[in-house]
Amino acid sequence: MSTKERPPGSADERDEGPEDSNDFKVTPGQNLFESHEAARRYRLAIDRWDRALWMNSKLTTADRSIALLALHQFTNRREHRKSEQLVFWPSQNTLAKILARHRDTVGVSLRKLVKAGAIELVCVGGKGRGSSRYRFCESWLRATESQLVKDGRIDLWPDDRIPRPEKRSPRTTQSQYGETTVLDTVKPPC
Repeated sequence: MSTKERPPGSADERDEGPEDSNDFKVTPGQNLFESHEAARRYRLAIDRWDRALWMNSKLTTADRSIALLALHQFTNRREHRKSEQLVFWPSQNTLAKILARHRDTVGVSLRKLVKAGAIELVCVGGKGRGSSRYRFCESWLRATESQLVKDGRIDLWPDDRIPRPEKRSPRTTQSQYGETTVLDTVKPPC
């Protein structure tokens, strides 16, 4: 039986998919442990972002769906292996078609996510320049996780594989007049 005559759903066809991509295969000069470690760090980053996006009460459903779609389907594993950052660059039309939303709705949600600090616009795209490039912001993730710890909601997440961030008290400073100022209230930029 030739390749063209294989029935649909055969073993070869089922084995192919996004999880089986060669993004984490061992390259010359790299050992197997490094490849598995890179895959583990990528999966952990995705899981942490997944939890933060789902549990953040300030995001609308449209904003959350676009961020989750970008996170799960469009983040670039090779870029993460090089820089430890989650970067994505699908076109707004692609996101709109997948989510069955208007392109303008996708654009508004992406701008809201940028304004909220969840993602950062790295490179502006447009006609003839390709898609805009975005990066998920680690500072937003840490702030969201800290808020979930503070609210006591972090333990509601059912997946125990993701490490719990430590609960820490905010740093404070005391002025000469006895006033206490909280230093950790300002959200750091990406």
